[in-house]
Amino acid sequence: MPVDLNTASQHDLEKLPAHTVNVSFQGPVGTQSHSFTGVLLYDLANAAAPRFDTSRKNDSLRWTARVHATDNYEVVVAWGEFDPGFEAKQVLVAYEDNGTLLTDTGFARLVVPDDIKGGRYVSNVNLIAFNPPP
Repeated sequence: MPVDLNTASQHDLEKLPAHTVNVSFQGPVGTQSHSFTGVLLYDLANAAAPRFDTSRKNDSLRWTARVHATDNYEVVVAWGEFDPGFEAKQVLVAYEDNGTLLTDTGFARLVVPDDIKGGRYVSNVNLIAFNPPP
């Protein structure tokens, strides 16, 4: 069940509750610190209405969020990382960085707090797919 951000807008994301996280990570030019605002990946995932197999214990832990960018960069976040019942990371699909809209890097950016190198801070997000294993 994909969430297509090619056809969505910042206003669509703003319909979900906004959250702000302060993060620091090692970027290509040293440590960067940011205050990102956006929606929780968990809230976006629930809005996509995943169909977990209720006959399997903790079936959601088999699922992932595959986040794709316009330049074909792609990362995966395990459901258990952002589920409040497990690791509870405040993973965001951000639309603001330090109070400024993310227009220079697309309107959406994946933000994964506590990632040391920021490799999963995906700019120009255009598709998020919530998938069970094959």
